[in-house]
Amino acid sequence: MVHAFSKITLFTIAAIFMLGIAQVPSVSLAQSSMKSVQKKTKKKIKRRDTGQDAIVIVDGSAVYQAQNFDAPVMEYLDRGKKIKISKKVYPGIGGLGTFYKIRIKKGVYGYITDVDIEISGKSGVQATQNQMQNGNEISNDPLVLRDDLENDTGVPNTGDTVYLTRFFGVSISSMDYTETIAGKAQSSTESLFGFKLSGPGKWMGGLPLDIEVQILTSTPAFYDKFSASSSGYMLLSHVYAMFPVFIDTPRHVLYYQFGPTLKYAAFDVLLNNASPQFTADSQEIALGANLGFGYALRLGQRWALRFETNFTYENESYASYGAAIQMRY
Repeated sequence: MVHAFSKITLFTIAAIFMLGIAQVPSVSLAQSSMKSVQKKTKKKIKRRDTGQDAIVIVDGSAVYQAQNFDAPVMEYLDRGKKIKISKKVYPGIGGLGTFYKIRIKKGVYGYITDVDIEISGKSGVQATQNQMQNGNEISNDPLVLRDDLENDTGVPNTGDTVYLTRFFGVSISSMDYTETIAGKAQSSTESLFGFKLSGPGKWMGGLPLDIEVQILTSTPAFYDKFSASSSGYMLLSHVYAMFPVFIDTPRHVLYYQFGPTLKYAAFDVLLNNASPQFTADSQEIALGANLGFGYALRLGQRWALRFETNFTYENESYASYGAAIQMRY
């Protein structure tokens, strides 16, 4: 009886021991699964860069399209202006400088260098150093500022307004062209065709420009008054600086523009009353100035229409009215 009881006792102890061994991997597996779930949960929890308040400490501080001093300038800020910037620090492309992302207006963002701003009473340089010394949590934050401050890829977000988007296309204009012949001003309405490029570029600090070249493929109509026949052409080109007024939205912009105009004319004219008849070869280069007003309408994401009125002064003054259809590039 005792012997049987000992066998039962030993069997029970062995069973409990085996059960305990079996439980150890189960507990370890459960703990491992719990840790894995916690890690995945932590990965899914993303911190939001809520931004921070700052003040501009340098008059005329530039806001760049990208974190690079060679990038086009989107806007200049006055000293003392209160702004909202990212907590994230953006190292300059090519290793030069340090920048913060700034929201200029809804849908339009740029980058401002840290030395032009002051954050919570500390200079931008000190704030940048403190953030970098405290770890990479902010600089590696995959999120962006609140209020739809997206596109955290270093690619400038310039396609949100017509004014800050680059377009290229064809143009047509009607010009009241005027020229002085034999001491008398002659004028006629002429049609010109050409190419127009509009938007920010690498010149003049990234200021949006309007660059256009147009051609008149015949002589002005007033030459018929004193010639038996005439032939030739005229080239007009200009580079205007554009400035928005009153309206500047993603789809519409109303602007004024001014800048230099260059004219080259080459006409061959067979005079009527000359005896014997001879052909006058006329070539002229003239530099003038222009002031104009325009309106641009964006059609979808790729196309835009422009309507302009320009007043030109070179040897004579005259007005023109034009339109263009352009594609984003």
